[in-house]
Amino acid sequence: MGALGACLALFFGRILTADGEPAAGLRVVVDWSHGSFATLASDTLDLDRAGRFAIPARGCNSDSVAVSIVAAAGARYYSTRVTIARSRLADELKILVLPREWTIRRGRFAGTTVKVAPSDALRRTAGQASFGRIAHQHVVAWDASSLPVGVVLRHDLSPGLSARDSIAFWEAARDVEDAIGTALFRPTTDTTEHDRAFPIDVLLDPRITASGVTYVSWDRGGRLFEGTVRFRTSREIELPSVVAHELLHALGFGHTSAWPSAMQARDSGVRGMTVEDVAFAQLLMRLHELQEDPLVVGGIEGAKGTDRQLIP
Repeated sequence: MGALGACLALFFGRILTADGEPAAGLRVVVDWSHGSFATLASDTLDLDRAGRFAIPARGCNSDSVAVSIVAAAGARYYSTRVTIARSRLADELKILVLPREWTIRRGRFAGTTVKVAPSDALRRTAGQASFGRIAHQHVVAWDASSLPVGVVLRHDLSPGLSARDSIAFWEAARDVEDAIGTALFRPTTDTTEHDRAFPIDVLLDPRITASGVTYVSWDRGGRLFEGTVRFRTSREIELPSVVAHELLHALGFGHTSAWPSAMQARDSGVRGMTVEDVAFAQLLMRLHELQEDPLVVGGIEGAKGTDRQLIP
């Protein structure tokens, strides 16, 4: 294949904001010679009211193009930068940008605005994953079509799991839903796969040393498809803070020390989800939902303004 201009007449796309607000204060800078030794060739584009941009494509000698979304001082959104394989440029680009603040629109903390930073969502504590988990540039979460995800209390594998335990578990689960403002879990006794997703198994396991342990699996697109939550004894399954912690793991979230959180790796005295937990959870779940569209590029990693992996 020769120069880009020989095979592509128009480079076009639009900006998607994670919070759905207008993409004000943003410009698009296209570096056509990214990664090559050719003379620098770049274009700066303004957006229309719908966040769209378009420009006749330039020729280039590289196999990729770097696209930066540059935020003006005081803009609502973070700057972001992505590197796009030349083969992707024939299709519309939908470039995802993140807000600097997230206004919680539903649930217990509705109406509260929280500052959200990509570096906080991706901050790792010693020996632990970050609150936001990323798989091949996609946020890890359940697809919206899988929610509410089925949950099976495995009485067959946990003879000591009582009716009182079940009531306590579901009260805590409903409290998590009330905080996030979304139906997330549904009781079921069916352990089989549905629409490529298995239900979450919940059981007692006296062999574990922690109060609870959660295992989840996801694919290359960050789509969760199974999970297991284990509590050491009935005592732990009747503690709302322990159940909330493990269910947030089951939703794909890791530990964090970036804010006061129910997801701190060690007991910090926080009981239940905090307003920061809810803001970051809602943001990450929204990012995952937007990234279900194969034309969407960018996201939380690129929002720090640095190049990440080539997007094929």
